[in-house]
Amino acid sequence: MVYGADPLEDIDHIDGDPTNNRLSNLRMASKFENMRNARKRRGKYLPKGVSFHKGAGRYRATVYLNRLHVHLGLFSTPEEAHAAYCRVAQKHFGRFARFE
Repeated sequence: MVYGADPLEDIDHIDGDPTNNRLSNLRMASKFENMRNARKRRGKYLPKGVSFHKGAGRYRATVYLNRLHVHLGLFSTPEEAHAAYCRVAQKHFGRFARFE
């Protein structure tokens, strides 16, 4: 709208703060790119991309790629699982990857 036309795609807040509408914090993004940059849901105590697998008694790393949840493995600590998530997110999401 600043440029006199409606955006062709979604608008993404780079820092993830929907109240920060400075032009330098906004970028064009597809719906999926915008979702990749989403913050971790509130109230969760584990890092983004990590859940606890009760049956195995270990931490599971998963990532959402091409409309599918992809299992990245089971790990002894949440930190190891989160590191696996971060590697894959950086590779596939690039500048839209969010790790927190």
